[in-house]
Amino acid sequence: MKITTSKILPSINELSETLKQKFSGRYSYELFDFGNKQSIFVEKSAFVSIQVTKEENEIVIERMTKPSVLTTMFFLLDLITTGSGNLLHRLLPFYSEQRKLEQELGTFLKQEYN
Repeated sequence: MKITTSKILPSINELSETLKQKFSGRYSYELFDFGNKQSIFVEKSAFVSIQVTKEENEIVIERMTKPSVLTTMFFLLDLITTGSGNLLHRLLPFYSEQRKLEQELGTFLKQEYN
């Protein structure tokens, strides 16, 4: 999900604090630095998380499981058996929970920054 904003976006740290204030205690938040891009992993559980990345005037929200040994093993198993690395993720019962989390945060961020 991409959210194009009309307002100037805050820093990734401020964005993380805004999410923490709004959804106090419901999720855990972790900042990651991927080269020149900074992201926030918002995690509901080990398999239900999303990545929020701030770009110039956009916020990109992606359903993604936080990297871990267990999720890497699931991905590799799926990659070996199906060749895609995507099927197992969609079949897991956590997929709909990730969609709900993405929609909940996306709705809030649209209202906050448009």
